[in-house]
Amino acid sequence: MRTYVHDKEFLDESNFAERTKLLLRCTCDYLVSKGHDEEEAMVVAEKAFELAVESAKTKKSDKKIGIDKDKKTKYLLYLAKENMDLFAQICHEQWDLLSMIIKPSKGSDKKALKQNEKKLGLALAILFDGKKAVDLALFGRMLADLADKNVEASCQVAHAISTNTVKMEMDFYTAVDDLNTREDTGAGMMGVVEFNSACFYRYLVIDTRKLVQNLDGDAELASRGLRAFLRAAILAIPTGKQNSMAALTPPSYVQSIVRDGGEPWNLANAFISPVQSGEKGGEDLVNNSIKVLEKQLKSLKTMYGENGKKAFFILGPRSETNLDALLDGVLAAVWS
Repeated sequence: MRTYVHDKEFLDESNFAERTKLLLRCTCDYLVSKGHDEEEAMVVAEKAFELAVESAKTKKSDKKIGIDKDKKTKYLLYLAKENMDLFAQICHEQWDLLSMIIKPSKGSDKKALKQNEKKLGLALAILFDGKKAVDLALFGRMLADLADKNVEASCQVAHAISTNTVKMEMDFYTAVDDLNTREDTGAGMMGVVEFNSACFYRYLVIDTRKLVQNLDGDAELASRGLRAFLRAAILAIPTGKQNSMAALTPPSYVQSIVRDGGEPWNLANAFISPVQSGEKGGEDLVNNSIKVLEKQLKSLKTMYGENGKKAFFILGPRSETNLDALLDGVLAAVWS
């Protein structure tokens, strides 16, 4: 879902985050593009990162984020693209000061240099802001060494589960060498690939209040981001093995509930007993799964009431709406 929104350009580039260990390399490349020596640029980038981390600390127990011998951070950092760009830009604009901090000249005012170093560190700490990155606001971030820079996710995504019993199939394949001579009739390679086909139930929930909070109160950006990620939640399909399986099937049924309070409901218990296809002439696996899902929702309503339900939308075989109309309805209900 995260990369689908990015690839389809549903949002501006500045509203995304990057998950990477290569921050220093990216910063170094930017500095080199501005005419700086590559070796010196890496030293400056590393020092700038050290100052940013030091300034971002709010607790004595916070550790320095480790850098390995290849100049990569020791774990993936989830950083807003806009803030990564600003960090690199500051490194370029403050090149002379950073060089002076790394190697002070003789006779330099140490006290003034220390004060400038502290101010620069506070500016560089913008790296860990991320308040305009929608994917970061949705999926959250944990920085083990800077706990106060963690972002609590506003979105929770459950593993997809099959509604039916799944049986593993085996695809025995052979490949012929195109340049074989006519006499060489053997296969160039052979093997077995396991695969299956199932009807899947997927579930996610988004706390829109938390989303707005994570985006520093920007409700307009939250609205655009919510539409983009809801579309991705419906349309995004895993890319693995697509060339050999062409598993490009969109969902047959989408159910969206907007709640103003109450607790979200995952309807996975609908499939405690595997759904079966009907007898000859009966309902198919997909339609039977829809029926069981709706029955589970009805059962929960009977037990707990409407549970803060504000609006309910369906996209599927018995609805007369389309995807854009569904998204329009959900967004209108969320912000009303």
